[in-house]
Amino acid sequence: NYNTVLANDPTQFSHNYYNSMQLWGGLNIAKRWQLLYIVPFHLNKQIDDDGITNQNGLGDASVMANYLLFHKTKTYEHKAGIEQQLWVGGGVKLPTGKMNLNLKDPNITVADVNSQLGTGSIDFIMNTMYNIRIGNWGINTSLMYKINTAKNGYTFGNKFTGSTIGYYNIAMKQINIMPNAGMM
Repeated sequence: NYNTVLANDPTQFSHNYYNSMQLWGGLNIAKRWQLLYIVPFHLNKQIDDDGITNQNGLGDASVMANYLLFHKTKTYEHKAGIEQQLWVGGGVKLPTGKMNLNLKDPNITVADVNSQLGTGSIDFIMNTMYNIRIGNWGINTSLMYKINTAKNGYTFGNKFTGSTIGYYNIAMKQINIMPNAGMM
């Protein structure tokens, strides 16, 4: 959440809540290539001196392709094997979320811009992922850098994201399910 109050006029305030859920998925295309996607859904609420505004809906989706730089597997007799992978790649963030602002309006605030479901711009992503798994337990560490482009003369700042996630692999016939927890 994000809260503001004007120092010289406390009747001018804003309490902003930004929440998102994301659907992540991937598909191995060939032995060394994978396609990943992220589809966010935003739940934004702004309470201010003018009332309450809610903006909920689909955000900007991302599509990335990754290349497997190395994949090492070591098995031990009577013990769980160790597997390591290093992926590098890139992709695009598409303007699938709504952007309902005139960004050239001088009365637009940061809160107004941040509460939008999308940015209206096509942005570029570079990423790397390292995965280590011992038996069915694993840790995945990801780094992503997004280069934002301008839309109507407005550019969001570029964004660096890092995450580490611990998971457990449940292998089924054609898919793997991996419950996980981590930090971003």
